Amino acid sequence: MRAAFDCAAFLLLCTAPFAHSHAFPKPALDVLLQVRLSSVNSDALQDWLRRRPFAAVLPIQPMLVQALQPPQQGVDVTFRRKPSSEKGAQDGGIRIAIGHDSLLVTRISEGQYTSKAFSERALCRSIVRDLESLPAECGEVLALVDFLAGG
Repeated sequence: MRAAFDCAAFLLLCTAPFAHSHAFPKPALDVLLQVRLSSVNSDALQDWLRRRPFAAVLPIQPMLVQALQPPQQGVDVTFRRKPSSEKGAQDGGIRIAIGHDSLLVTRISEGQYTSKAFSERALCRSIVRDLESLPAECGEVLALVDFLAGG
């Protein structure tokens, strides 16, 4: 029981910076990656995120990268598929939200019928790798928690 409480408390702490800004308009069920930053310039960080070559990480997976609607900051990377009568065009994805002092990557399960763990892991690894060369005007990485690192 104690371990379950500690995990829930930790996830609450991870998402606390985003609670006041309504950073999650659609259900985001799982936290995949959290990055603590200092000296965050949200506009510069959002521009940097939008320039990431997400499609190059998964060249076979069609995807759509869109900025979150203001006042939120960050991007949605939505996996796409050919729509059918049973399934729509969206096939899950990830949301990268910018908070006051952090970057939070969460799973978007909407439209997802099968696990996208491989794709999510590949995108998170790409983000971690790109953060090593984060421009100073975006902020400085203080700490990183990769919840997919073990898999």
